[in-house]
Amino acid sequence: MRVFRLSCLLFCLLIYCPMTCRSIPLDTLLTRWYDKAASLMADGAYDSAQYYFDRAFATKGAKESPVYPILLNEQATLLVYRGNLPAALETKKKVLPYLPRVKNLETHVSVYNDLGILYHRHNMQDSAIYYYNKALDAAVKYGDASWLANLSLNLGVFHFNLKHYPEAEKFIDQALQYVQQTNDTLTTFNIWQVRAGIKAQINKTEEAGFSARKAWQIASSPQENPEWQLRCISSLYRYFQRTHQNDSITYYIQKGNELLKKVSIHSIPAIGFIQVRSTAYYESRQYAKALKDLIYLNTTPSGTEKKSLFEKMAVCYQHTGQPEKAFLYMDSARMWTDSLAKEQLTKQIAEFNVKYQTQEKELEIAQLQHKVLRSKMHLLTICIILVLLLMGIVLIILTQRQKRKMAERKLQQIEQEKKLESAKRFIDGLEEECKYFAKELHDGIANDLLALQMKTEIEGHKELSASVGELRKNVRTISHKLMPPVFDHVGLDDLLEQMTRNLAESFKVTISYTTDGHLQTETHALLPDIAHNVYRIVQEITMNILQHAQATEIHVGFSWLADTKNYLLTITDNGQQATAPLPATGIRGIGLHTIADRVKIIHGSTRQYRDDDKHENIFELTFQPE
Repeated sequence: MRVFRLSCLLFCLLIYCPMTCRSIPLDTLLTRWYDKAASLMADGAYDSAQYYFDRAFATKGAKESPVYPILLNEQATLLVYRGNLPAALETKKKVLPYLPRVKNLETHVSVYNDLGILYHRHNMQDSAIYYYNKALDAAVKYGDASWLANLSLNLGVFHFNLKHYPEAEKFIDQALQYVQQTNDTLTTFNIWQVRAGIKAQINKTEEAGFSARKAWQIASSPQENPEWQLRCISSLYRYFQRTHQNDSITYYIQKGNELLKKVSIHSIPAIGFIQVRSTAYYESRQYAKALKDLIYLNTTPSGTEKKSLFEKMAVCYQHTGQPEKAFLYMDSARMWTDSLAKEQLTKQIAEFNVKYQTQEKELEIAQLQHKVLRSKMHLLTICIILVLLLMGIVLIILTQRQKRKMAERKLQQIEQEKKLESAKRFIDGLEEECKYFAKELHDGIANDLLALQMKTEIEGHKELSASVGELRKNVRTISHKLMPPVFDHVGLDDLLEQMTRNLAESFKVTISYTTDGHLQTETHALLPDIAHNVYRIVQEITMNILQHAQATEIHVGFSWLADTKNYLLTITDNGQQATAPLPATGIRGIGLHTIADRVKIIHGSTRQYRDDDKHENIFELTFQPE
């Protein structure tokens, strides 16, 4: 029964686990495996880390995920840790096509820097310098001083190894400027150390000594680091040797002997110090001590150059009374020179072969990148064409709409002009009718009444004659009012004053007229048509007030507005209601209709309101002189 339950539980887990994996988004799943692998790498569990990388790469759709290039990059780092440099280089190169997708510039810097290091270790210096420079460009854009310092340090070492000393000096000084913006003690120490060696190589002895002392100060800080101190002795020895400070050489050799007890004898700093110590003993002719160190360097993987080592051992054996061994090691030095030449030739051939293969791979990558670029350019071209088409359509629509608006405005303008022309014809016809009736009254009825008055006077009907005379006078007054005013010799201002005076006499009401001081010369500049229409407007409104408003006081004001270059005509009365509605009110009547038409003809504007505090009706007409 227990076995059955376990089997059921196992079956459920087998079903649930794949379903759970499928329910997790791909990017989240890959990120989890990446974090797990990176954590295991930090703990040195390389096999377990590789397991999670394999699971991530085997996941369906992993190559399309933005996490994929990050996984590739970390996989290459794992291969470096495991010593598989060729595979690490190939994996790093696979990251390149995906880099344009990665927005994090630090990833760009890391990938290019690692490629520079790997190519340098493969002795492919052209490719190494190419990727070092790309890493530096990306780091400048990223703006991180620590990265810039490390990259400049790598480039300084790279050029120093190639004996490009001016470039090496430039980059190591640049690295020093960047590292001073950080708190990175290790990088600062390394830069001072490398700078001391580069400055010494180009015979800038004092700068070399200064850099070596700065490195020694860091190594001798309160938390002394014996390995760092041992690494400093090489640079200090070279400086003291050139400045002939033998006491300082002796001091630091003794200091190194004490430090050597605190580190592993097989460590790199220890071997480096023994190399310096052997040289110091050799040059001070302490051949027995020098021989002891040289024998250790020959029997230990120290990286010491064999030809020079054998030659020094031969000299030491010679001076310690062992000529047979001296001859043996001198012959070994000669043989090593020949084998070294063969090895160098084989190495060059291998380098050329690797370069050729790498160039083929780089060509494939470049072709792939070119293909991707062409695809992007094609897509961009289509997008640009679509945008241009859309802009063209929008432009056509806007143009048509603008044309339609212009046509509508043109039609409105034509319609307004037609209305204005119609109003002008109506006013002109009305004026002609008034002129005709004025002549008929003056030349016809007035003369007939004159004849009748004379006849009744002869016949002795004096009362009837007086009545006919009064009637004849009224007819003449009406004919004069109907006759259009003449503006050839008299201005509008004078005619308005005369009209108000006549109305006051005729209707026995108080009618006043005032103007400002600037109006006397301005009104003579008015066009006759404008002056005539203004005169008629005043005439019509005042007559309306006298007939309908029951006003006892009327005031007409005429002024010139200098700031707006307009005339302002104001008619005020103390009647019981508004003097004359505005033309837009819709009230019918020939008089009001003619007022509206005359206002249109002179392109004027009216305003009508009542001042309740003063119990006055106010009419304002504003118009331009032309």
